Amino acid sequence: MTPELSIIIVSWNLQDLIGQAIDSAFAQDLTSCEIIVVDNGSTDGSIEQLRAYESTATHTYKLILNDENRGLGPARNQGMAEAAGKYIVFLDGDDWFVHQTLPRIVALTKTNRADVAVFNHLEVFSSGETRNNRHTNLLKEGDRNDPEIRKTLLRNFNVAWNKVYRSEFIRAQGLKFADGYYEDVDWSHMALILATRVLASDEVVINHRKDRGGSITNSQSPSHMQAIDRFRALLEFAAENKTLCAPYRTYIFERIVRNTLTLLSRKRTRLPKELHPVFFRHVQDLLDAHDPGNDVKVRNANPLVYRLLRSGSFATFNAVKGINGLRLSR
Repeated sequence: MTPELSIIIVSWNLQDLIGQAIDSAFAQDLTSCEIIVVDNGSTDGSIEQLRAYESTATHTYKLILNDENRGLGPARNQGMAEAAGKYIVFLDGDDWFVHQTLPRIVALTKTNRADVAVFNHLEVFSSGETRNNRHTNLLKEGDRNDPEIRKTLLRNFNVAWNKVYRSEFIRAQGLKFADGYYEDVDWSHMALILATRVLASDEVVINHRKDRGGSITNSQSPSHMQAIDRFRALLEFAAENKTLCAPYRTYIFERIVRNTLTLLSRKRTRLPKELHPVFFRHVQDLLDAHDPGNDVKVRNANPLVYRLLRSGSFATFNAVKGINGLRLSR
């Protein structure tokens, strides 16, 4: 029998956390479900845990063991290649599902014949503090089939794991994750734009760890320069699909600017400071080449800092940024 849902989980050296993720998947009361775990060459004790589930599985359980860390995007692609479910959802190995939330979201997706359903998440910190998704107001339950209404969803957290996807939609569109960092950026936007029917729900389905040491978003590395490749892919997609993307171009442009300001912020340490001028120049070139031409105003960002990003020197941008700061969100 074809499973109703495929849950794809990627793990790498998560021996203290992966069990909670998988247990939360098994605990969902789904009559027809498969759980696919892709391990990216773990060197800790997590593989033994993953193998133990093969003999205790109450749902179909598939384990893919890679000899090396291929990256999150390629590992998700491996999971999708094995997925037999009518619908697909992704779970990062350090996050976990809220109990008994998936059955309702899948049923809602099916009833509304949605290609993509966007759901809510809760931010969880190592201190025990929790925080609501600040964009919850965008997820009031209902369809987002009209692009003029759907476009506000691009302001939500642009990740792969806060959505349910119809498998045939993914295959028909040939959607795959890119290699490297920020693989969610173009994937998430393209999925939302290409879908014929989109649904939103403010129900919290995933507990998302916000400050885990070792996660990509909490690491400092030159690899964060790869964001440029994903920005370019997204802007080129918009340029190649002008009619389809017309309602979304300003939102895409704004998202790239906001992500750039975050990476260049003095409050964040993802990108080594010596690479800030290089990143700045690359972004300038991209934005100049793909400017939607309607005087974009980036919400909650310092207007002077934005203007300097577009037309000023990095030295001036950096100095003004330091004086005025960056207010990226409220």
